Amino acid sequence: MRRTAALLALAVLAALTGCGEPAAQPGPPPAPDFDLPLLRGGRVSLDSLSGHIAVVDFWATWCAPCVKQIPVLNAIEREFGDRIAVLGIATDAAGAKVVDPFVRENGIAYRVPLGNMELARRYGAPGLPTLAVISADGRIARLHVGNITYPHLAQTIEALLAR
Repeated sequence: MRRTAALLALAVLAALTGCGEPAAQPGPPPAPDFDLPLLRGGRVSLDSLSGHIAVVDFWATWCAPCVKQIPVLNAIEREFGDRIAVLGIATDAAGAKVVDPFVRENGIAYRVPLGNMELARRYGAPGLPTLAVISADGRIARLHVGNITYPHLAQTIEALLAR
């Protein structure tokens, strides 16, 4: 009887303190929805990317680290562009009038939607650049703040493609 009471007390204590069965870990968060105009015409939405991996980079023309990320994203576009979507979402308030000449001058080879910092913040961006890798099921598989290297980004993409 004493043993049963002790076991019952331990079970109650475990339930109250969270001990026992591990809590289910939440999966990656869903990517916030967007529907944006593309710099060169047309639109792109999260829905249109459904079933595909996407690299979404939030950047601005005035952001020096963002400029350093362009060659990495151009290389990712060359290597994986036939299997994934690479988007550089421009957050400049002035829009196309400042983004278009910048894109031409810097040779950006991937699609450039015109967005804003509000969308970047919804993705969890504390600053620029912030890059999100979105899995084929529409979840943020990786969020990277600051510059990312080609090998690091390519490894993330290859792991998602292998699933």
